[in-house]
Amino acid sequence: TEQEEDAGRVPQRTLPTDEYFRIDLNVRIQCTECQSTRDKVEILRHLPVEVGKEDQRPYSLQQCLDNSFACESIECNCPNCSCRTATKISTVLRTSKAFLMNFKRQIAHSSLPIRKSKAQIALDNTTIDLAPYDSSSNSLPLCFKLHGIVKHFGETTDSGHYTAECVSRDDSWMAYSDGCVGRTSPPTGANSEVYLAVFLSENDGEEARFDDTADD
Repeated sequence: TEQEEDAGRVPQRTLPTDEYFRIDLNVRIQCTECQSTRDKVEILRHLPVEVGKEDQRPYSLQQCLDNSFACESIECNCPNCSCRTATKISTVLRTSKAFLMNFKRQIAHSSLPIRKSKAQIALDNTTIDLAPYDSSSNSLPLCFKLHGIVKHFGETTDSGHYTAECVSRDDSWMAYSDGCVGRTSPPTGANSEVYLAVFLSENDGEEARFDDTADD
């Protein structure tokens, strides 16, 4: 799901999925001692985001993004000096018609199975804005609206049950659970099962919709 390219050369879209699921990030590493910087381009099909702690207030969708794009301290050997610490910050170079957010719910323990975090995500505001993290000079789709979610029910990431909810052609929400399909209400409030969220660009209007009539 991830590729790296040299900075200054943004890779061209080559896969059929690139039209909908691709986000290019510029990742800048800066030495804390000599302040020298290194840049690389990362190509992602989905963006992993932190969900926070189980005992704290639910993160909004925008807060999940804020945390993912925040500057962080890392251990890194500087090629110009002997410093082993640096800062890392990512910015958006390119987006596509859709945006896939993957909530990082895995909690690893040294001697226990991987447990799933029950941290809640607030789904009241279903529009996200990538403009605060944009570093490109192009006119990118930056505003996205929630069009689907995938939920995981279970105590660990190794087992459980997945369901999905998404917007249908008539703009109503549909729920899918194995062979059961029916109408449902749009997602609201805090949710501890949401695992993936799919957004479509508001910039492209009707063109941003998934083409579910291709085989008609």
